[in-house]
Order: sequence, then C-alpha cells, then structure tokens
Amino acid sequence: MKALMLPVLLWWSCAGTIWAANEPDAPGRTLAKQMIREDHELWITADHSKFKQLQQPFASGPQVTRACLGCHTEAAVQFHKTIHWTWKDPSDASGKIGKAGITLNNF
Repeated sequence: MKALMLPVLLWWSCAGTIWAANEPDAPGRTLAKQMIREDHELWITADHSKFKQLQQPFASGPQVTRACLGCHTEAAVQFHKTIHWTWKDPSDASGKIGKAGITLNNF
C-alpha cells in the first residue's frame, strides 16, 4: 500500500499543477499584473548608496523603515493608497471582501 502512495501523490501534485497552469488568472493575480512596469529604470529616482544615513548596519526591518521615512516622508500615506491596501474582490457582489473591506488575511 505504501509503495502505491508515492506514485499516486506525485501524479496528483503534477495533475494539480497542470490544471492550475491552464486556469485563468485569479482576481488578485489580474490586479497585481496591472502594477507591473516594463521600464524598470524609470522607477529609480535616486542612488541610495550616496545617502549617509543609509551607510550603516541595520539590526531590524523597522530601523530600515525609519531611515527610509526620514527622506520619503509621504511614503506611508502613498503606500496605503496602493493596490496592496485598496483591493476588493471583484467576484464579491457586496463589494466588501478584500483589503479595503473585510480583510481575510491581514499580515
């Protein structure tokens, strides 16, 4: 019985992967693709290696965030207006499910 389980599990995982690859994009993936830009160079507005306040070791993520917000003073407000915070599930008829409504996964 155990010898049969491994091939069955392998087949099942491969079949699931093939099925998922052929499925249309999920709403979240479709929304995220709207944010992709091909011109990556245009995103760079400064050479951060030249900023003195960044030339130090950081012990934690929050320390890095504080250093960033020292110059990017409106970044938090701007981030809260991005798709990361404002999405709603288009398949929800009530229009309430999503990060901007009833959050299912709030990390």
